[in-house]
Formats: sequence, C-alpha cells, structure tokens
Amino acid sequence: MNIINCFPQTISKLFLAVVLSVFAVGFIMTGFTVLPIIGFVVAIPFAVISIYLIRAHLNKQCEIGS
Repeated sequence: MNIINCFPQTISKLFLAVVLSVFAVGFIMTGFTVLPIIGFVVAIPFAVISIYLIRAHLNKQCEIGS
C-alpha cells in the first residue's frame, strides 16, 4: 500500500462522509423540531450516502489488508 497515493483519496472520502453525516443530523433535528415529515425524508438519503461512503473502497490499491 502506497500511503502517498491513498492519503488524498481517503481524506476526501472521509471529509465528504462527515459533511453528509452533519447534514443528516441537521435534517433529523429539523425533523424533530420544525418540519417532521420533510426533515426525516431528506435526512434518510444523506445518512445512507454517508454510510456508503464510509464503507466504500474507492481504489483496490488502498484497501487495508490487500
């Protein structure tokens, strides 16, 4: 595993997943307080995409244990 090639890819993937998770939490809080149905409907896709990005392997070379 070449850490120089994997570092930018890992950081960008993790940053995007964290941003989407923050949006999901924000929409969940909005769902509890202001817009009950709309907040949850919008939060679910953000949460699913952020979980997918956290678990995704973008490059075979960067997988742990390869």
